[in-house]
Amino acid sequence: MDETADKALTGGDGKWTVGCAVALTILTVLAGLGAVALREFEQGLDGTGQIETSDGPDGSVTEPFTSGATARYEDGLKVTVGDAEKGRGGVHTFAVTFENGTDEPLPLDDTGSYAADGLLDVCEGDPRDDCAPGDARDVTWLNAESVTARLTGTLDPGESRTVPLRIEGDGEGAQPVTVETTPYSASHRDTVYWRLDIG
Repeated sequence: MDETADKALTGGDGKWTVGCAVALTILTVLAGLGAVALREFEQGLDGTGQIETSDGPDGSVTEPFTSGATARYEDGLKVTVGDAEKGRGGVHTFAVTFENGTDEPLPLDDTGSYAADGLLDVCEGDPRDDCAPGDARDVTWLNAESVTARLTGTLDPGESRTVPLRIEGDGEGAQPVTVETTPYSASHRDTVYWRLDIG
């Protein structure tokens, strides 16, 4: 093989390698963009007011979260119910935190058309009891009015608001308590449930 043919062959191999690397890079970028577009499309189908799923409980009536768990909505809103701590006289305290990771202000005192139950509720019993008095022993929400007063106005993007809740049981052993939240949405937002056992 003469020198000219050898150079042509070597140059051709180099161009082919560069061409393959460029094509592979383009395919990788397109695949990444396709994955993002697919995720956006899925969110568009079911809305951004859905809870992000995981391997554990999903915050529904049948699989409520436990204390300390955070509900993460697909649009970036987070709601956390902290661990309950027992104080004097059988009074339990815990905090509920709303963290607005969305791009829009969140009206805290507006229920919207799909959140008729309101932003936050605490009641006796299991979530399946539908927050109605039943077989469970009485639980009293001691500071409902002050919590409601603090959950007014709007929560701007990037801001969070924490409210301390105080509940009292009847002192007769462990009792289930349900915390229920339905943050505002103009279209739809999942209602989320936590089950706490106080004693």
